[in-house]
Formats: sequence, C-alpha cells, structure tokens
Amino acid sequence: MSEQLDLFTNYGDTGGYVNRPASVARALADIASGKLSQRQDDLLRLLDTAGAQGLTWRACGSALGLHHGQVSGALSNLHGCGMVFALKETRDKSHPYCHIKYRDDWEADARYDEPVRTRNSRDRELQAQLLDQVREAMRLGWSAEAITTIEEVVSMMNAYERLSKQLESESKL
Repeated sequence: MSEQLDLFTNYGDTGGYVNRPASVARALADIASGKLSQRQDDLLRLLDTAGAQGLTWRACGSALGLHHGQVSGALSNLHGCGMVFALKETRDKSHPYCHIKYRDDWEADARYDEPVRTRNSRDRELQAQLLDQVREAMRLGWSAEAITTIEEVVSMMNAYERLSKQLESESKL
C-alpha cells in the first residue's frame, strides 16, 4: 500500500460517506482497515495501465468490482491531490480519468486538473481561511493588517452566502 495515498484517505474529512448510518459505517471501516487506501492504489495502477486515454468511473468499477460510490470517492481523492486528472470529453456519459503521468499528452483546455468544487467545499475553505487568520491574529496580536484580512474573508463569506441564496431562490421559480 502506498504511504503517500494513505495521506488522502479522508474524502472531505468523510472517507466518502453521505449522511446515512450505513454509509458512515462503511466509510469509517474502509478507512480503518486500509481498504480506502488500497482502492486508491488499485485505481492509480489501473489508470497507469490504461494509458493517456484513461477510463471512466464505470470502466474502473467494472475492472475492479467496485460500485459508483467507491470509485467516485477514491477518484475524487486522487484528483484532489493531483495524482489523476479528468478529461473534458465524455464517454458513456462520464468524463474519463487519466493517471497524472499522461497530463502532458493533453492540452490544458482538454482536461480538468482539479475536481469540481462543491458549495460545501468552498464553504469549508472560507471557514478554514477565516479560522487560520483568527488564530494567527490571536497569536501575534490583533494588528490592523490581521483585522483587515479577517474582514475581507468575512466579506467574501457573506457575499458567497448572499449569492448562494439568490441562486437557490431563482432556481425555485
């Protein structure tokens, strides 16, 4: 098992689960047993063998005997840590994933180098940035620069929240 991939076993700090008891139990068991890391290793080897054309999640799942949740969670981990990338083309209604060593075989406009950022991941990033700034300001003292940075982050969070609410209300119309 790759030690490097062990660092990326918690997909968004969830191990890839959704908020249901069975999903939580499965993800936590997979993390504890090393199955999630092994799954990521297996996917990385499979994509390496597949070459520059990559494979869709369905092809990966079929080759490894995994269901959608297992494959997509592991691919998201690998994508998030830069070990794979996705192609913008679609096959079988999905974007193929490729091993990072084939990245230069594709033009920048033909690939997604980073995974999709969900609303929750953007929220977590902003919250983490705010918390980091508050901790640093507390450690060093509340300088004018620290206060300005914190105010900027809070302003971004507020603007994002307003936009999210606006888009949500427009989608209900």
